[in-house]
This record gives sequence, C-alpha cells and structure tokens, in this order.
Amino acid sequence: MFLRRERRSLWEPCYQTPESELSDAVTWETRARGCDVTRGEVVTGKGVVEIKAVRYSSNCRDNWILKTECDTFFEFCLKFFTSPSDSLSQCDMGSYGPTNHYDDRNYIDFTYVTSFPGGIKNPLKFEVRRFETFDLKFVIRVRDDEAQGSEHLAWLTKVFTHRPAAMEQQSVWSSVQTASSGSYQFLFQFRSYCSPNFYTSACDVYCLAQDSSSGHYTCNQATGAKVCMPGWTGETCTTDIDECAQGICHNGANCTNLPAPTLATARRISSKCDLIYSLCYSKPCYNNGSCLGNTTYFTCSCGANWTGDTCQTMVNFCKSSSCLNGATCVPIVGNYSCVCPKGWMGSNCQTEVNACLSSPCINNGTCVQVAGGEFTCKCTADYGGAHCEKYLDPCLSSPCHNSGTCVRLTHDEFKCTCPVDFTGAACSQYVDVCESSPCQQAGTCTRLAHDRFRCSCTVDYGGPTCEEYRDPCLSRPCLNGATCTRLTHDKYQCSCPVDYTGRECQDYVDPCSSDPCYNLGSCVREAHDVFRCNCTQDYRGGVCEEFVDPCRSLPCLHSGTCVRQAYDDYTCNCTHDYTGSECEKYVDPCRPDPCENSATCVREDFTNYTCVCSAGYTGMNCSQPVGQQERQPLPIILAICGSFLIAIIIVAVFFIVRRRRKKSQFPDTVHVNIREVHNGNDPSVAFDNDLYRHVNMANASLEDSRREKLTCPLIARKLRQPNHHQRPATTC
Repeated sequence: MFLRRERRSLWEPCYQTPESELSDAVTWETRARGCDVTRGEVVTGKGVVEIKAVRYSSNCRDNWILKTECDTFFEFCLKFFTSPSDSLSQCDMGSYGPTNHYDDRNYIDFTYVTSFPGGIKNPLKFEVRRFETFDLKFVIRVRDDEAQGSEHLAWLTKVFTHRPAAMEQQSVWSSVQTASSGSYQFLFQFRSYCSPNFYTSACDVYCLAQDSSSGHYTCNQATGAKVCMPGWTGETCTTDIDECAQGICHNGANCTNLPAPTLATARRISSKCDLIYSLCYSKPCYNNGSCLGNTTYFTCSCGANWTGDTCQTMVNFCKSSSCLNGATCVPIVGNYSCVCPKGWMGSNCQTEVNACLSSPCINNGTCVQVAGGEFTCKCTADYGGAHCEKYLDPCLSSPCHNSGTCVRLTHDEFKCTCPVDFTGAACSQYVDVCESSPCQQAGTCTRLAHDRFRCSCTVDYGGPTCEEYRDPCLSRPCLNGATCTRLTHDKYQCSCPVDYTGRECQDYVDPCSSDPCYNLGSCVREAHDVFRCNCTQDYRGGVCEEFVDPCRSLPCLHSGTCVRQAYDDYTCNCTHDYTGSECEKYVDPCRPDPCENSATCVREDFTNYTCVCSAGYTGMNCSQPVGQQERQPLPIILAICGSFLIAIIIVAVFFIVRRRRKKSQFPDTVHVNIREVHNGNDPSVAFDNDLYRHVNMANASLEDSRREKLTCPLIARKLRQPNHHQRPATTC
C-alpha cells in the first residue's frame, strides 16, 4: 500500500508503508489517482485543452492618411467562464504571449501556421489538473505595436463547452468558434482530452496498468479503476487468489493452489472428482469476450470492436479507414472518425467545401470560390471586410484627433477641420511655435499660445531669441591699458601692466606707499617693485634698519670700555695695565728697560718697577757704581723728566692721528678687537664675536703686539617695527 501526501506539484513522492504503521489519520487513495508505483510519486489529475488559431481580421488603421494597417500582435488567456473577460491577470488554465507583431496586417490566415511570430506554437496547449467545469472562457487581447510603445485595440472573448476525450487519439477538433468585438474577429478551433494514464471526464483519476510485484491489473477505460488480472485480487491486485478455498474440488479430491496466473488445477482422485476445473473459471476475457478452455489453456472470442488474447485492445478501425484528402483518422469504439483539413467535409473528408453556397458576401458583394474551401468577397466601393459587412466611412473610426471635425469625401477619403491649436491631415500635430526652435544658442522655448512663445536663455546669452552674447569685457572695465579676459557671462579678469594693480587695474603700484624705510629714512621709487632708502647718518641698511654704532665692533682691546661719541667716533677707557687709543699698548715700566749696566728690571705694577743690579752697580736704575750712590747729579734727574714729557707728547699725537684714520675707514670695515687672554704662560688673543682666533703672543713685547682687523659684510634684516634704541643684528 502507498501513502499519498497532498502537495501543490503535479508529481509528488509517495512511500510504501507497512500496514501495521497505518493510523486513522492517514488518508489512503481509494481511487487509482494516488501513487505511480513505477516512479514512487503521488500524481494528480491532468487534462489538456488545445486551441488552434484559424483566422483574424479587422479594419484597424495605423494612419488614415497613408492607409497603413496596424502592426498587430496577440496575448491569449484560458480561464473559467466566471472569470473577468477584459483581464489577463487571472488565467486559470494558463496564458501565452505576447507574440511578436505582424507588420501592417489586418487579415491573418493561421490555417497552415504552426507557430506565431516569436516562437509560440499553434495550436496553443493548456494543461490543467482536472476539469472542474466543461465551460471555459478564451480571452484574446489584440494590440498594435507603435514606435513609442503599444496601443490596445480590443478584448475578444468566447465562452465554449468541451468534453474531454479519453486520450488524444480520440479527441476531435470542434467547429470553428469566433471571438469578436466590433470590426475585430478571431476564428479558432479547440479540442480537449486526458493525458496518458488519466481517466474520467474530469481527467482526475490516474491508472497505469501493471504486471509486476507492484500489482497485476489493467485500467477501466471509462473510470480508470484497477481491473485485476486473472488469479489476483486486492486493492492493487497483489494478492494471489486461493482457488482451493472456494471448494472447487469434490469427491475427496486433493486441491493444490498454483501461483497465479496459472489457476488452481483439480487433481482427480479415482471417482471422487466430479469437476475438471477450467481456466475460464476466472473470466479472463475482457469487454464481454467469450472464454473457451480447459484446465491447461483457454481462448477468448472477442466482439467486433475488441481484439487481443483477452480482448483487452480496442480494434483500430483507422487501419482500414477511408479518410481522404489528408484527413486525420481517430479511432473510436467500433468505428473511426475523420478530422478533415481545411476546405473538405464529409464522413471521409471526400467533399470539397463550397464556401459561396451560404452567400457569405453581403451588401451586393460578389463571392469567389478559392482553393481549400475558402472564398473571397469582391465588395462595392462603399463596403469592405471579409464579408463586405463594413460600411467604408473613414470618419467612423474618428480619424480626426483633438476635437477635429471629420468630413467624408469618398469610401476611403476624408478631410479634417482642425481647431486653432492643431494642424495636420488628422489634426494630430500640435501647433507649437517652439517646433521651429526659434530660441538660439541652446535656449529653451516655452509656448504661450499658438502664435506666441518665450525663450529661456542660457547664462551666456540674452535677447528675445537668445541671440545676444553676454560679454562683460564689452564695457571695457579694465583701466590703464589692462587686458580684459571673459570668465563667464557676468565675470571677467583684468591682466594689469606692471605699474598698476587692483580688480580693474585702478591702483598705481608704488613700493614707497607702504613707508618701508625705518628711522626717518626717505624712500625713493625706482620701479613698480623696486625702491631705495636714503638713511640718516645714525642708520644704514636696505631699509635703514641698522643703527650705526662704532662700539658695536668692540674696538677697545684688553677689556677696555668703548664710549660712543658720534655715529663714527668713540673713546676707549683702558684698564691700568693698558693704554693707547684702543687700549692696545701694554703699560710696562720695564719697557723701555730703565735699568742700566745689565741690570734686570722687575715689574711691580703699571707704574712701578725694581732694578736688580749686577755686581758693582747700585741705585734706582743701577746706574751708579758701588760707592757712588750718594752722588746723584741734577742733570740726570732733568734728563729723566724730559724723556717722560717727550713720551707723553708722542702718545697724544698718536691718539689724534689714530682717531682721524678711523673716521675715514669706519663706513667700509668693522673692527673686531683682540683682547689678551692669559692662560698660564701661554698668552693668546680671542675675538669678541662667535669666531675665535688664537695668536701666539709668547716672547712678544707689548709694543710689538698687533691689532688685527676683520671685515665682514653686514646683512641687514628689514624690521617692520624696529626699536630705535636697539642696534640691528649683524652676523659674519
């Protein structure tokens, strides 16, 4: 037994379950629909409806002036007859489309067409789970393909009744049906049938004949019920019938049940067996066939409509059918049916259809028979259509748009009287003065009336039609010979000469206007970016930033103090041990040596000394021989005093000459004084700035020491707010 689990899919798995595991909650298929034992799947009903397109016609016009027909395409929907007609949103049985369009086609013959443009097959095939009703609604939407999209033309609807055949081979195409709306018509045929192994009129019972461990049965052609083969019984015909239990052996005979389908055979024991069992006992012949047989074999005598060993197969009368002219033969019970191709009729499709017999052409139209049972109508000038049923009034389709008035001229000519805002043959062209693009230079045109407009110009242009180029340089805003460069419609840039500046070059460039010279210096303009400062005598430098101080170079040596007298004059206040205009002379009373007669002079301070006399001499300067020290004549004393006065005069003259020479050299050089540094017995000198030089002064007398001069360029730094009482920094 097989358990069915309800799901949405057409095929679902089912599982063989031991009977001991079944419960009341389990729903078992009592009908053949339930489990495909060959695939282990639950199946539901499955029916098929096929719809074959035959013909389409309309009087649609893409352009009534050019008389072009519509570019038609279709969408198809099959639904219950109670579903809405003008919608494709609820297609209960399925839908197809849209197809690709037919160029300029108002009449389309699908008779020999096997597919629509785009690949959709003709006939259309719709598969359903089961037929809950035999009334179906076929909906066709007709549309026109346009350059800017598509235009809806018509909903075509037809409700029809069908009866599904047991199988496709037994289905017959119905007569032509017409779905129409106004001038739009669509002719089609249909048929319905159950898919293989589905039965009943709803095609919702599944049965697949078996002869295996899964079952031993055939299927009833009408109901789909399982029909067990001889020797088998049970829901799926898997139980071997025990014929011996039916008491078929009499008179003490032993009954042995043989495996189906070889039925039980009675074995005669002497005279007790009164029945020789026949294989016909189980009625192996189907469809009312007659069984003839014994215990070892049987034969079935079938009726006229059935054949096969057990009369299980319907006789296919199509093998000897007389269907003509390419008709399709469909076998039915006891006979056959011919499905005629287009243009033929009769039981065997032997008669060509004369379509003109029914006088299909109206309004004095003439019918002309054509091959294949078709006809064409030659209509009078005022009528058209497949049956000349359409009065050819071009105004009936309202070809004049936008409230234009249509006037019929002939059956295919008309004239439109348009309102003032529209023009054209069909009043479809809006009278738009902007259409001629009157606004220049990418300006935007806005329609105000049928004969008035306004231009919205880009920022670079102006004027009624944006014809004026906006250039701010046209007004010559740049002054003093400057060049104007346009940036945008309202912005410009001036390139000024070197002597002017400002947005419009209105300002004269004078480097002296910022008063760059400090300390009362006067500024002289030499160019637009070059000036010169004339400084007072106490200052110098590029902008008179440097205070002129002769003491800055530390001209006084040996710790002498410099006192500024003027911008080019100073005085040195020397220590006791030095003298001279720059304290360059060491004061040593032993030089010149005052001691005589090879005496040794010993310095006590800057004014006092002691003579260490050699043997035989004495006195202050060892000038007296021993024994004569008490005699010191007056001339000697006077000579000494005279020499001292002369020395003082010489020193004074030296200072005067030295001072005058310094006045003439001061502007060009800076003196760096050397001071004596005593370090043990190694006298040396050092500069008073960051650069030091050592000069060996050993064994040199004070008079022989030289004053070295160093010169360096002054690098003046311009100070915006200098302190007039500070000396500007100078480096070497």
